Amino acid sequence: MNDQRIIPLDVSEILPLIQQCRGQNYRLVQMHATTLADGQVEINWSLVLGGNLDTLRVVVPAGDMLPSISTYYPAAAFYENEIHDLFGISFSAMSIDYEGNFYRLAEKKPFAPKPAKEN
Repeated sequence: MNDQRIIPLDVSEILPLIQQCRGQNYRLVQMHATTLADGQVEINWSLVLGGNLDTLRVVVPAGDMLPSISTYYPAAAFYENEIHDLFGISFSAMSIDYEGNFYRLAEKKPFAPKPAKEN
């Protein structure tokens, strides 16, 4: 039977769980972000082992910094640079850092939560 789990995490739990997954030969399938209605950003890492899919989920304030997982999954550096450029979330100790130039954008951080407008 194939299982699909969504695992909510705190920021401090990301690297220990990623290390565990890497040690168990999970493959990184994708990493993505989305802006939430409350002005925070949800980041998801999807990992697969056999037919089992685990999605690690963390919700952080706009402009927050997360640990890079690129030491364990080198391809994650591309996802992390994309999320940085589009959502304004930074990643510490990325193996490859395009320093905000991964994409050529007309608007900086187009998907980052917008500050609330004052009336």
